Amino acid sequence: MPTTCIKTDPCRTNPTPGTGSRIRSLRALKRGDRIEARMQADVLYRGLVEETAPGLGTVWMRDETADSRLALSQDDFTFWTI
Repeated sequence: MPTTCIKTDPCRTNPTPGTGSRIRSLRALKRGDRIEARMQADVLYRGLVEETAPGLGTVWMRDETADSRLALSQDDFTFWTI
């Protein structure tokens, strides 16, 4: 089974973090919410929420730069509203 590496370079379209608020509970997210996934101060992904699994700490989102579907964990990223 192939594994995917976590991208560590900033978001290609605009790596500057937005002014939104941090999402501390994934239960607050719903399909269609626009979010950023950050690692430290860098925005690595930006896009729309497709699904959430709060019990697993996982968000599936559609990355707007690559138009790819990603599964991201709260263990690796902080999530922010845009």
